[in-house]
Amino acid sequence: MIVNWTKDGIKVIPIPGKETNIVLAPGFNEVDDLEWIAARSYVLKQIEDKVIEENWNRVVKALASKSPVIMNVDMKPVGIDDVGNNGCFIPSTIKDIQARTAVKVIMKTYDKRTLDKWSELEQRDEVRTMIRYQRLWIDDPNKAQEMFGSKYGHGDSKE
Repeated sequence: MIVNWTKDGIKVIPIPGKETNIVLAPGFNEVDDLEWIAARSYVLKQIEDKVIEENWNRVVKALASKSPVIMNVDMKPVGIDDVGNNGCFIPSTIKDIQARTAVKVIMKTYDKRTLDKWSELEQRDEVRTMIRYQRLWIDDPNKAQEMFGSKYGHGDSKE
C-alpha cells in the first residue's frame, strides 16, 4: 500500500495486537497491506481530512483475488465473494501507477526503505532512474544534480 503523509515530521501509528508500529516519513511510504488495514482505524479522520492519502487501485473481481486486502466501493474491507459488479479497490503498488505519475510520487518519497523496495519491483527504465536519482538526492542533492544533469528537477518545493 502506498500512503502519503502530507505533514512534516514522522507519523507513528500503532498496529493492534502487535508490539510494532507503522512509521510514516513525510511524503510517500510503502506500508504492508495487512498492517495498514489493521491500523487504518486509528487514522480515519486524517484520511478523511487528506492529511494521509491512500493509493488504491480500482479493479474488477478477477484481478482482486490475488490481493490480501480488498475494499468495496464504500471503502469497507470485504472478501472476494462480496465484490460486486462495480469492482473493488486493492492497495496500489508503484508498478500500478503510470510512469509519469510514478516519477512525481518518487520525487516526493524520502524514505530510503520505500525507494529500495520500489527499486527491486520496478522494471520501467525512467522510473528506475528516478528512484536512483531520489535516493542520491536524499543524501547529496548537489551530487544528484551533477550525476543526473539538469533535466532532473526535484519535487521538493523547499529547494
